[in-house]
Amino acid sequence: MKHPPLPILLCALGFAVAVRGVETLGTVPDSAGALGMSGGRYANLTDPSAVHYSPANITEIKSTEALFNFSAWHGDIQFKQDLSGETVRMQDPWKILGSFYFVQPIVPEKVVFGIGVTTPFGLDSQWPHQGPLRYLIPYEATLVTADITPVIAFKPTESLSIAAGLDIMYSEIELKQFFPWPALLGGLPVNDGIAHYKADGLGVGAFASATWKITPHQRLAVIGRLPVNVDYDGDFRISKVPRQLAGTDLGDDSDFDTDIRFPASITVGYGIDITDRLTLGADLLWADNSSHNDVPIRIGKNQPLLGTGTGLTTEWEDAFTVGVGGEYRLGDHWRLRAGYMYSEESQSDKYYTPSVASNDRHLMSAGIGYHTEHHHFDIGYCYSYFPDRTVKGALTPGFDGEYQIRWHVISASYTFKF
Repeated sequence: MKHPPLPILLCALGFAVAVRGVETLGTVPDSAGALGMSGGRYANLTDPSAVHYSPANITEIKSTEALFNFSAWHGDIQFKQDLSGETVRMQDPWKILGSFYFVQPIVPEKVVFGIGVTTPFGLDSQWPHQGPLRYLIPYEATLVTADITPVIAFKPTESLSIAAGLDIMYSEIELKQFFPWPALLGGLPVNDGIAHYKADGLGVGAFASATWKITPHQRLAVIGRLPVNVDYDGDFRISKVPRQLAGTDLGDDSDFDTDIRFPASITVGYGIDITDRLTLGADLLWADNSSHNDVPIRIGKNQPLLGTGTGLTTEWEDAFTVGVGGEYRLGDHWRLRAGYMYSEESQSDKYYTPSVASNDRHLMSAGIGYHTEHHHFDIGYCYSYFPDRTVKGALTPGFDGEYQIRWHVISASYTFKF
């Protein structure tokens, strides 16, 4: 086969590995408060979204609180292929996400329970049906996750808070890609088919967090997350099976299974109150992206359609993210925020794919909040700038070329204090 469908699953795996490790789409902070001070949030965040980002901080929450968040994403990805000279552009640029957090003190100022329902990873990628990528990547790819994170936090001393919790993650994958039946049949004039992969799975991980008040105005936060392994089971089918293959198993519906390892990470955050109104912070995150370099692809009796091998090699590299951010309290009610983050690229030219188009990333953010005794309203915005990237020597030659990537994200949060 000239164009085996092996790249189909790469988009889902690549995105899943990349998002946590290098702070791309999936780990841009989803609450407006966290987004506004993006690069300095871990030691300073004390709204209910700390359940996910810096769990030990929830001991600073003195009453029952619930946070609802809505985020809208707009992406622009363009690829100019070296082989053809053609330019293609990602379609359907708008993506919508939501999350919910709840915090309940059990023993006031000592023991606190929190839970979050988030979508930490996700992909909704659509590309033109025609053009140079028709047989190389899915024209439609969806990776959905729902992560439930129960947390218990407590203060053994006045200066130290400790928390532990679980990542209970449900995930679905659905991928659609044109399949070149003519290439399989030596160029016979038959119609292309559509390969359709759909599966879901469940994984469980754990995390721990500690926040130390070095002085009354300085804090150090450390967060460690274990990897989450999700085993996916589902179905594979392919349409428009040529009559020349009648009587064979090829093209019959079959099982599909794979697994994705969402990597471990370690984060350190420092926060300092410069004045009673101004708080600054700095963050450093490391992610173990290299922990999962191979992804199995098993489609039962249709395995020969893969053309070669039984899986994918990605060779992702570990990555660091660094950032700074802060908040200025303007009077009793208003909050002004700003932040900056820099994320390393994990994807080499050799295993690059337009389905997970990425590069080193610079994220600039700003936000504003209005807080009353029982109601908090926050809005955050960020612009993700990826320097243009030229890929050479990709394992799939059709992926060589120039990439332009831009993302805008806006989040709106409402917190109710009971």
